[in-house]
Amino acid sequence: MKSKYWAIALGLLVILLTLVSACGGGGTPTPSATGTATPTPTGTQTPTLTPTGTATQTPTSTPTQSQTPTSTPTGDTLSGILALGANISSIRYDMTTTSAQGASLSTVWEEGTRTRTEMTVEGMTSITIMDLDAGMYYMSTGENMWMAFAWDENMEPEGAADNPDEILDFNPEILGTETIDGHSCTVIQWTIPDSGGTVKEWIWTDTGFPLKIESTTDAGIYTILFTNISFDDIDDSLFELPEGAIVTTIGP
Repeated sequence: MKSKYWAIALGLLVILLTLVSACGGGGTPTPSATGTATPTPTGTQTPTLTPTGTATQTPTSTPTQSQTPTSTPTGDTLSGILALGANISSIRYDMTTTSAQGASLSTVWEEGTRTRTEMTVEGMTSITIMDLDAGMYYMSTGENMWMAFAWDENMEPEGAADNPDEILDFNPEILGTETIDGHSCTVIQWTIPDSGGTVKEWIWTDTGFPLKIESTTDAGIYTILFTNISFDDIDDSLFELPEGAIVTTIGP
């Protein structure tokens, strides 16, 4: 089963962008890079050190047409790395979203087509449960009180890829490799459709899961950091409403 984490992460990012853009938010400083820079063609053969210390040569001539590289400095193909993420069947992670307006912390559990998200903003926690197979989306509104919505594909924000490998549709540029929390990451950057903004991602090379996503638009810089990641099986009860739940159904 293909994981929906990319849709969740990018979906939340797009929602945040929409909300903060309406408020006229500003930017935040861009984190400094810890890895190496991608060599730039100069027309001469200038040795450049890769993260392993191996010397490489820059191209001897400048291409006449812009081309997006398809392999990483480690020799892995980007499509192969993203395919690893598409095949994740069970995952739990913490997700910290930061913008000029502040920060929010979410804990996410995903297994197959089911997702549970607990988000804390200004000390208040809300819970959502999404079951794509059942076509239902639940949101907590109080002590064991929930709202239920019928879920369809139109509710998914535009620009959020259904699966990690669909990021290739955005023609990402490979910038190089960096290390986050001891994990080697492939760094890519792509343009948000119809907006002119950019998204930079640090993808955990061994798993295809993103450890960091940074979006830059006219409204500012928004960063999502993924930590405390586990690929263990998840108890089914986390994707079910608690006993005695009072449910209000919205819509048909």
